[in-house]
Amino acid sequence: MSRSSDEECMRRLSEGDPGGLGPLHRRYGGPLGSLLLRVEPTLAPEQAEELVQESFITLFQTAARYRELGTLKSWIFRIGLNKARSWRRRTLLRRLLGRQQPRLSAGLGAESSGPDQQAEARLALSRCLQG
Repeated sequence: MSRSSDEECMRRLSEGDPGGLGPLHRRYGGPLGSLLLRVEPTLAPEQAEELVQESFITLFQTAARYRELGTLKSWIFRIGLNKARSWRRRTLLRRLLGRQQPRLSAGLGAESSGPDQQAEARLALSRCLQG
């Protein structure tokens, strides 16, 4: 877990070489997955692994912007936590929209619905997006 190997991996990633991902994933992938399962207990292990994979894809895509202001581990964990937060919002929104779907589709999708129904549907959608 030497710092120089982290630096070497990040140098490779910032140059567009995905070969730096393997060592970093082996080093930090398991701990990141464990962290995600602890902070978001509704995640299934398979979902946590998907978020870990997405985190490392983001790491590769943003490697050129990395600056050593903290540890690489904390940066990777922050990416993972942001992915978990986005997952939570998407999941909540899907649940809310699933409950509201008949009212929303009747108000927004039907051309024959009146202005009051469309306004009610827009208000319901706005509440879902804010919640």
